[in-house]
Amino acid sequence: GNQGRAAPAGWAWRSHPFHPSHLVYQPKTGEEFSVELKAGTYRYEWFNPTKGTATDVGRLEAADGRQKFKAPFEGDAVLYLKTQ
Repeated sequence: GNQGRAAPAGWAWRSHPFHPSHLVYQPKTGEEFSVELKAGTYRYEWFNPTKGTATDVGRLEAADGRQKFKAPFEGDAVLYLKTQ
């Protein structure tokens, strides 16, 4: 099932349950959204689909539950999360 959660106007995709990754589209500039994550270390990348560029890359430690995110730039945004 789709366990990723995004803003109502956005969409989310989640892959294999043993190596989850999340791809979240956020069309609402400046709005925070949340994604349901399992505890662990994730690699993240923010993509700006308007410019076709990756703008921010890093790692985060997540606890079980909803994690809040906000794009580091204005306009449509795509967040890619993958477990490490």
